[in-house]
Amino acid sequence: MLRRLTVILVATFAASAGCSQSSAPSSVASGGASGARAIGGAGGGGSAATGGSAGGEATGGVPGGGLGGSGEGATAGAGGAATDSAGGAGGGDETAGVETQLLYNGALRHRNIEISAPILPRTSVIYKPFPTTLDGEKQMAHDAALLFDQLLVDCAPLYPTITLDPAGAGLTPEQLGVNYDQVGLCSYMQYSAKPYWVPKLVGDVDICGTEMGPDWHLITEGDLAAMQERDFQAVADVWSHHPVSGQGFSEFFASLRIWVRAADGAIAQATLAPGAGPDRVTPLAVAPTSTDHYEGSLGLRCLRGRAPQR
Repeated sequence: MLRRLTVILVATFAASAGCSQSSAPSSVASGGASGARAIGGAGGGGSAATGGSAGGEATGGVPGGGLGGSGEGATAGAGGAATDSAGGAGGGDETAGVETQLLYNGALRHRNIEISAPILPRTSVIYKPFPTTLDGEKQMAHDAALLFDQLLVDCAPLYPTITLDPAGAGLTPEQLGVNYDQVGLCSYMQYSAKPYWVPKLVGDVDICGTEMGPDWHLITEGDLAAMQERDFQAVADVWSHHPVSGQGFSEFFASLRIWVRAADGAIAQATLAPGAGPDRVTPLAVAPTSTDHYEGSLGLRCLRGRAPQR
């Protein structure tokens, strides 16, 4: 009798443990200076699902969480409240239920990568004669570079509709959209900034690594080739902000047109928009070694983390 009772108890315990294990959440916490937020997991968190039922295994977050900044302790951390869930059609899809976040400092976190807000150049710097040495190019790029997170702080006293959130408590999508627009307006009005980088400067100087930190790089054709259509859709959905000033300056930061390093190493242009197909990466309208500013309205966005794998 005692032996039979022991077998029954052991079987009951094993069944209970198996049930608990299968119900554990699958989300993976991502880093961040102001506290971790979960990326992934089964469903939940996204303000809009772009398709399918959630499920599958979440992918890991970017080590360290919040963005790098300008090297002088620029504002970091999560705090973006605009999110989207990249849906999937069933349990095996690794993008299912992955939350795409717009961060307080203008960057976007999607799956295991972060894509920065564009680094805008001061036209008062890049309109000067082009340097004759690589050191001169590096100095020009540094003097010209304006980062979103630093502009956010510097512009706030002049543009009162900007909402600061240094503690990372979280802003609404409307507040983030207003910040985008007002920082764009401020960058133009106060710093003469336009998305008109010089092709040779972008090609010769590691602007992302220098200004954002060594774990950042200019987006490459390989990065884009590793992304799927639903990844581009999720990125486009989160960056779909409508300008509130009526002047469209938020397009400086919300535009999906970007500088990219092509597979052959040359500087080219690309789009993060869904549906681009074979025209996602295309040559510039000028030589990639041109020393004149390029009025193609391309955002110099940086990426860190491992690009999603097909």
